[in-house]
Amino acid sequence: MIKSQVQLTASISVIFGILMGVLGTALVLMQTTSEFARSGAAARTEENIITKVELLEHLRSGRYIVATKQLEALLDKDLAGAAESAREGVVLSSNTLKALEIERKARGISGYEPVNSTVGDAVQEAFRQIPRPEISAQAPISFRNDMR
Repeated sequence: MIKSQVQLTASISVIFGILMGVLGTALVLMQTTSEFARSGAAARTEENIITKVELLEHLRSGRYIVATKQLEALLDKDLAGAAESAREGVVLSSNTLKALEIERKARGISGYEPVNSTVGDAVQEAFRQIPRPEISAQAPISFRNDMR
């Protein structure tokens, strides 16, 4: 009888020890993950501050071409992110789609292309999110030149 009680006590102790180890490990992992998320957010904030201060310094000192190139590179990064979001099924807002259309037209006029072809492909993918205007069957078509 005593032998079975000792075995039962030992079994319960082992099970309890394993459960405490698993719970302790889970707690450490959760704390580590949240700490990494906080430090990642802080690093992004710091990077954004540094980038924006550099950009403003270029503008304040009249280096508009350098500032424009820096802004275009930052926008390329955001456009690639929008393309990735769209691939994952995120629907872009109407304001974002309008901004994409404006930027697509501006790049058509300026001729700007990202230096990196992978980024360029992602930018083009973002531009493909712009809905094509539907041609109305009732809209009159005019072929005359309006030279005003």
